[in-house]
Amino acid sequence: MFLIDKELLRPGVVYYPRSGPISFSDSDLGEICKASSDLLDSGRFPPIPLEHRDDAKPVKLSREDDLSEMTRHNTGWVQGFFRKFDGSLWSRLGVIDPDVAQKIKDGRIKYVS
Repeated sequence: MFLIDKELLRPGVVYYPRSGPISFSDSDLGEICKASSDLLDSGRFPPIPLEHRDDAKPVKLSREDDLSEMTRHNTGWVQGFFRKFDGSLWSRLGVIDPDVAQKIKDGRIKYVS
């Protein structure tokens, strides 16, 4: 497994096209980090889907189709969450395929969550 650290959020205002500006304080990011880490501690590891679009809209799928899509586009699982000294929130991604890991690192695969 190849571990890749990816920045998720920084304290401040983030603009989301569908909902507008959302402000995240240092305290907010601390709570998100703890809740996300608690999720991992419970044994639930979120999948890492590839190349979702930043302007994507929800689509109603059956449970079977939803699971199939998740599996088809999955490249690994989130292994951890942490904060950096500047207050930013990061995830540690566990990517299985070395080619995919390299493409994420060098930016050829941009949208990974």
